[in-house]
Amino acid sequence: EGAQEVASFLATGPCLPALGLQHNNIGSSGAAAFSAALSQVRRLRELLVYSNNLGSNGAIALAAALPPQLTALDVGSNGIGDKGVEAVARAAAVHEHLAELHVDYNGIHDSGAAALVEAARSNSSLASLWFAGNCISPAMSSALEGVVASNLGMARQREQECPMLEINSDETEESTTDLSAIESILASASVTHGCCEFADAVAMLSIREYFIRCRSHARAARGQVVLATIVVRDESETPPSLMVASLGVGTKFMPHEA
Repeated sequence: EGAQEVASFLATGPCLPALGLQHNNIGSSGAAAFSAALSQVRRLRELLVYSNNLGSNGAIALAAALPPQLTALDVGSNGIGDKGVEAVARAAAVHEHLAELHVDYNGIHDSGAAALVEAARSNSSLASLWFAGNCISPAMSSALEGVVASNLGMARQREQECPMLEINSDETEESTTDLSAIESILASASVTHGCCEFADAVAMLSIREYFIRCRSHARAARGQVVLATIVVRDESETPPSLMVASLGVGTKFMPHEA
């Protein structure tokens, strides 16, 4: 039912750069429903559907409907198996913009991995491939790593040959505005332990530190960014202050099977 609602929304042709449907138990029928409407979202660049029990049929439906501008696809932890990954690989092989593919924790064997190797050989844009947690032999894993590493090398070479892009002044102003807004919220928030304002202050402080310490990651990150922060509360000050002691950054949660 939820997937049908998503399909109805996508059918309106929204201007979406990214779509995250992870951890929703969509299933193969749900995947078929929203895949049928994906053609209307022609500017979609990132599609995250990991941990949704898509199965091989869901993966086949999705592979047949990848938007033309898609650069990142995550179908990890969906039990798509060799049949499903072979369909995804065939689509990836001829998709000129797809640069990042996640197929981790999917019950894939060497036959499915071989299809991924051929896809990466056919499509040099595919320079990032996540395939951990599958039943792939060391020899086939090495083959996958080798062809993806070759593609990554070519991608970096292309970047070096292209002129450096200047940072957009509007982007810089927007980042400064975001940080100013965060500073204002932190200044007005209570840091009394155990209250909602304390939790909000910890969250905002974590986001502030992420923007300051990891600005390049913040600009380039795909999908959901996950922050793990260790915060120290200094009660010697009046009022007590908060300080980030350690910050960890990730881009997705690991599936339950990991």
